[in-house]
Amino acid sequence: MAIQLSVFVVLLGISLSSFARMSAPINYHPAFKLLSHAQLAAIEPVFEYRVPLSNLADSPLVEQLHFDEVEPVEKVVLADTASFDLSLLMVNEDRSLDSSEIDILSPSPVIKINDQNYTLFIIQSISDKSQNVRYVTAKVADHKGYARFVIDNRSSELAAVLVIDGNRYRILTRAANSAQQLIYRIPALTPEELDFPRPLMVSKETHSSVYRLEEELLKTELLLKMAPSYYHQTSRELVQYMIVEHGKIAVINTSKLKVGHISDEIREVLSRIELLTGAEINDDFVITKLTRNKKGQVTGIVFQQMVEGALFDEKSTIHIHRDGHVSNLTLRFINTKHSDFQSPAYDLEQVLKIAEKMLLTQDLDSLPVYNEEPFTPYKMWVTHHRNHKLLPLWFVVVSNPGSSDQAYIALVDGFSGDGVIAMKYGPRPAEL
Repeated sequence: MAIQLSVFVVLLGISLSSFARMSAPINYHPAFKLLSHAQLAAIEPVFEYRVPLSNLADSPLVEQLHFDEVEPVEKVVLADTASFDLSLLMVNEDRSLDSSEIDILSPSPVIKINDQNYTLFIIQSISDKSQNVRYVTAKVADHKGYARFVIDNRSSELAAVLVIDGNRYRILTRAANSAQQLIYRIPALTPEELDFPRPLMVSKETHSSVYRLEEELLKTELLLKMAPSYYHQTSRELVQYMIVEHGKIAVINTSKLKVGHISDEIREVLSRIELLTGAEINDDFVITKLTRNKKGQVTGIVFQQMVEGALFDEKSTIHIHRDGHVSNLTLRFINTKHSDFQSPAYDLEQVLKIAEKMLLTQDLDSLPVYNEEPFTPYKMWVTHHRNHKLLPLWFVVVSNPGSSDQAYIALVDGFSGDGVIAMKYGPRPAEL
């Protein structure tokens, strides 16, 4: 890949155009079509007739299950098994929530857990054509709670959450038999998680179809809890972008934030909402700027990802609404888990040798002069402004053997070794 001087001059000033909102301010995610938890709680169920949701004769016996099905993850235990009649979870998507306008009798399915029967009143069915799934929401009769199912339209596999009087359950299709389901008891939320829950995945990545459904389900539940005004996530090549605006995202300890430091606090916030961000607990983020109000309170954070000892040039931001409460988050980061991600092929020593050779092949007299503050050699991850390819770019200073009083700035592609002598190096003296 040939490196153009004009591109490098732009990169030298670290002035790549920042990521703007990737689409019009329209909320496409199904969470924004679902009733809020407050709206759901206000609905009074009206029952026509009750029918069992599961055919107990087709439900698997516990002794038939693999031990990973009985105890899939820590602190999650099997509560029951089922074989649902999914036709009972169908409802007209235009069904009115006003009971006086319901003129078609709809069965109310009864789900059985540990010999206790709970009647579900189906309220909403929302299609997500992008994922080819439907979201079915129900209230639990005579109890404080609700159920939400995500059902694949092709395979009829499902993932669901069920909350009954504070008790939490997760329902997943079996890997061994897609007509059967397993019902798990989920640990109670900690006081902190009541406000800012950390989603717990129960399914295995090896059961990819159900794992995808559970991810979508928990992402939806998280968005409903956060109640943002806007959410969007997308990717360009290896770079992922995410925006959450005006939501109840997290609380961060601002007293521990320091410019120039890898921040455990930011890592914790991002990993807590990993389903929305894609960032993981092992990703490193360095704070590059803090904004404060007149009282000295932190109101904004600018941070960048650190990958293999080099900063990613694109900046991310956090807005602090009050007392450490995070309300807005814009994230740009490299997905290092992507199969196409690769480490640079050239280290600093090799790059310096490449730059010295370039001095013999380029027109040096016509170069502009760099007269900003001095800098030491460094590597930075950047994205190409046209094709969005990820590039590890070395910025180094080399001396001309034929002119000992003149040094030059070289920029070298860490993948290909292609480069250019970009500018004469004439920095102003460092301030004392």
